Amino acid sequence: MKILILSRDKNYYSTKRLVAEAQKLRHKAVVVNPLQCDISLGSTLGVYPSGTPRSTLHASRSTLDLASFDLVIPRIGIIGIDYALLVAHQLEFMGKPMLNSARSLSYAKNKFLSLQILAKSGIPVPATLMTRSPTTIKDAVKKLGGPANGGTGLPVVLKLFRGSQGKGVMLGENLASVESILTSVWAIGFDIILQKYLKETKGEDIRVLVLNNEVIAAMKRTPAQGDFRSNIHQGGTMKKVAITVEEKQMALRASRALGLKIAGVDIMRAKNGPLVLEVNASPGFEGLEKVTGINIAKKIVEYACRLI
Repeated sequence: MKILILSRDKNYYSTKRLVAEAQKLRHKAVVVNPLQCDISLGSTLGVYPSGTPRSTLHASRSTLDLASFDLVIPRIGIIGIDYALLVAHQLEFMGKPMLNSARSLSYAKNKFLSLQILAKSGIPVPATLMTRSPTTIKDAVKKLGGPANGGTGLPVVLKLFRGSQGKGVMLGENLASVESILTSVWAIGFDIILQKYLKETKGEDIRVLVLNNEVIAAMKRTPAQGDFRSNIHQGGTMKKVAITVEEKQMALRASRALGLKIAGVDIMRAKNGPLVLEVNASPGFEGLEKVTGINIAKKIVEYACRLI
């Protein structure tokens, strides 16, 4: 079987592992950067490596058209996300089976939209708010507070719509810093999310990996000293963890709500019960493989091939 892996870098751990396991299973796996693809409509409908001569497109499309692959495993990050999603959509329009549809990817890649969908589905999420009004920042922050912390809402977590590995996540410890961050982000045309800081969690969360409506691995992530982000790429530590039946069902419901066949669901153990912090549609699994000993890459490839 011929597998197309959409990834910006063939040297990413998860990408390399997928290629290695695909080869062990006697499949051909090719990594293509979606940002180095051209999308062609009209008489030459398809997706091609950038720079392919037009004459070649007509002469030997089958050797260049990415639609010649049997299936697609998207590993799409935040850089160039809109363009990468168009590549994914085009491949889908051309009938290529895809592990996580372009539509589900677009839902999950927008942090606020994904939380909207989860909340609508009755899945508990942290108190979250979005505003675009500089005159209501103080009131907006207060809405995240409540009697437990005097109603100030501080500190507050601020997140860019697009972000991964802890990048684009900030902690506003006072109103002045929150206002400075918001106005700076708005000035360059971006939107930002305000989220209640759950002090009792100490920044820890649980990463649950869901594949084909089944939880296959889970680990606890703890922030590095002096940080509030648990991401491994920000210096956090990890260990294998047993999750509760409630947490398992919450992870499964979250992946289904977003239409994801594979998902990394981040859960926080708040004092009033677990909450889904966010859902990753292209989850890295280096840490999970190391702490659990599970061959996650093999499971992903085997499941993807059953989509044919």
